[in-house]
Amino acid sequence: MTRVNKLLAAAAAATTMMAVAGAANATNYPITISVGGSGTQTGGFTGVVTPDQLVGGFFNDTASFTLTLPGNLDSQLSTILLGGIANVSFTQVYLDVLDAAHTFQVTTQGDGTEKAVLSNPISVGVGAHTIFIKGTLAGDIGSYGGTVNVAAVPEPATWAMMILGMGMVGFGLRMRRRTAAAVA
Repeated sequence: MTRVNKLLAAAAAATTMMAVAGAANATNYPITISVGGSGTQTGGFTGVVTPDQLVGGFFNDTASFTLTLPGNLDSQLSTILLGGIANVSFTQVYLDVLDAAHTFQVTTQGDGTEKAVLSNPISVGVGAHTIFIKGTLAGDIGSYGGTVNVAAVPEPATWAMMILGMGMVGFGLRMRRRTAAAVA
């Protein structure tokens, strides 16, 4: 092995060890998704953070769920006051992929709690999805809660019927105007 190959191998091993160490302290919160009558899917979870979960001063949790129907997802996480103090602070929250569209916007509320919210609903498909939560802990214990809401996306046949119905209404109005003009 050349010196460069040895350095690359050592860097890869160190990165793998750091990822495994971080993953060992991560907590996954499974979210049970229930489907409502209109096809809306909802679920919620609560996370608890303790000092033994911190790696480099941060906790890295996940909340995973599986969708049975495609839809438009919105979600929100909020810190929970314990003894009047918000001990959890979010540094990064995102859904599935770390990019601008999937990243939650974090804001501090008047009472000191934080909210992490998806600004715009995201179109998601059937299958497994994960919310990645990174933050800090001030104190001995902290807590946060989250919700997931997925609005049903109409089937293509529903869209076709709706467009056809709008066309028929427009045609009817046009014919009414022609009849009124012919009579006058």
